[in-house]
Amino acid sequence: NWNPSMETTVSESSNKVEEIAPQGDTTGYTIQQAQLLQNPPHPLPQFLPPLAPIWSVHTLTDGRLYYFNRLTQESIWQQPPDFHAMAPIHLGPTTITPSFSSAEPPKPETDSSAKTKESDAATSRPVASRPIPGKPWHVVFTGDGKVFFFNKTTRVSVWEVPGELDDVKNLKKLMKPPSDGDEDDDSDDDENSPEIHEEENALSVGEATETVEPEPKKLKVDSSGSTAEEKAGQLRNTLSVEEKMELVYQMFSEQNVSAFSTFEKEVSKFVSDYRYLLLPSTKERRNAFDCFVARQVEEEREEKNRKIREKRDEFRKLMEESRLGPKSTYTEFSVKYGRHDKFKAVDKMKEREALFHEFIAQLKANRKKEDAAKEEKLREDFFAMLGGVKKLDRRSEWRRVKESLYKDKRYQAVSGSDKREALFREYISKLAGDSEEREKREKMEASLRERHKEVERERENQAHRWGREREQLQKEETVERFTAFLIDLIKDSEVGWRDAKHSLRKDRRWRDFSLLDSNEKEDLFLKHVGNLRSRKRQAFHQLLDETKVPLTATWKDVKDKIRDDPRFEKFSSSDTKRRLEFDRYVDNRMRKAKEEFRLLLRETKQLSHRSKKLIEDNAAHLKEIKEILMNDLR
Repeated sequence: NWNPSMETTVSESSNKVEEIAPQGDTTGYTIQQAQLLQNPPHPLPQFLPPLAPIWSVHTLTDGRLYYFNRLTQESIWQQPPDFHAMAPIHLGPTTITPSFSSAEPPKPETDSSAKTKESDAATSRPVASRPIPGKPWHVVFTGDGKVFFFNKTTRVSVWEVPGELDDVKNLKKLMKPPSDGDEDDDSDDDENSPEIHEEENALSVGEATETVEPEPKKLKVDSSGSTAEEKAGQLRNTLSVEEKMELVYQMFSEQNVSAFSTFEKEVSKFVSDYRYLLLPSTKERRNAFDCFVARQVEEEREEKNRKIREKRDEFRKLMEESRLGPKSTYTEFSVKYGRHDKFKAVDKMKEREALFHEFIAQLKANRKKEDAAKEEKLREDFFAMLGGVKKLDRRSEWRRVKESLYKDKRYQAVSGSDKREALFREYISKLAGDSEEREKREKMEASLRERHKEVERERENQAHRWGREREQLQKEETVERFTAFLIDLIKDSEVGWRDAKHSLRKDRRWRDFSLLDSNEKEDLFLKHVGNLRSRKRQAFHQLLDETKVPLTATWKDVKDKIRDDPRFEKFSSSDTKRRLEFDRYVDNRMRKAKEEFRLLLRETKQLSHRSKKLIEDNAAHLKEIKEILMNDLR
């Protein structure tokens, strides 16, 4: 039951009351409140004053801080998790005492201060109201001289003048406070009315924004001594969603909720019922109400349709009992049975007439089917009679055949000589066509059998191809997974297949590679180990490149320079293998250097077929060529 100025929900886990303020500033509110402020479940009036946050911080005279929940009347020393920082409220000696403390609590509020606050709250309550002619609004006057407006239809109360009252001419006069002897004022009549009491509640909520300690909201208490909200909170976490909805629907049924009513109109019947509070939010409760109403509408519609079908069935039974014929008319039927209860059960005359014509049309259709079935029976009997005639073929003549058949009852059942002759010719043509049809059918069946065999062969081949492709895909996937398996477990390039297989079998993933035989697994292992060696060799060669080893260097000269590098130890634990790899490295570099030097000689234009003769004649020519070649890094 949504209140226009505040909506409260009780959390089962923390038993704290959360207040949802109107849209606007979210400072001092919880995260859930801030989200609801930005996207409220229902549009809130924009003209209502903002509400105070749930938690407020206060400072005692000795400088200590404590936190007060104005809804649950709870005071604590520790900052609550859903508290948003705001300016502390400094209080004097008449401060509020927290409900519990880990140290010495502050002094409680004095009796005089409490009495003052109670008197202020009493004077702020509505004392009189005045209706506005022609409008659903009332002008309500409080004990402290304030005026606000209350809509009796929508149950909305506002401080500012509603827009729909702008056309009221004497509005200012109606807003004047009533005097003691003013007879036009209806304060005495409305003193105890539910509208005034509702305005008192609304006003007390509105004034809560200005006070530190609001009066806690009183909840309805059942016979067991607990509030409906507490009972709902106890059951909310123990029941499933289906069980909650079943209880809510049971509550709606007990309150006789109309299928065509609205949530706002019916909510007052069950707002204090604990089953209504099982659903935590107003949106869920409204959705449950809408679903229940939709189901009620569907049930009522189905019941209405069922009654209509029953009335129509009774009307049809009346027509069946009256033994109507295909030529019967509605006028005759209505004159004879117009006063019958089954006739009058169908209210509309057009509907009765439509049902009658539908029934007559069905009678005609049935009669036509019966005549067609009888004709077909005579035809089949006549053909059976002709089938018993010996030596009957397509050259037989009717005038000779009928002489032996005229005494047969099946012959006599067919009326008319022309009709009998027509049936005879049909039978003869059927005999002639049967042989041709038989040949065509045999050819077609042979062709279908052959085609079926071809399709079966093609299907088998296709299934075989698909099987091979599926096996190939499975095997490729198994190879990939086995390679990843080796990468995960085999890190040493020096290990052999026999030792590695013994350790790999201990892993439970080994059983997943049953599609691979032992040779395939060994090949994949050797390939993996080769990759490990190749990477180590590349890292070792990179180390030698960074050391800038000359082509004439020996392993003994280079070994001491690269001993401290991690790549030196990672390559191999054997110094002999490192030396052999160094020799191969130097040989490869020497071979590449020679190839590059030969390319340099070919590119040098000073060298030609006469260079050897020139060098033999003049040794300085060789020196010149060397100087030219030394300008190139090669």
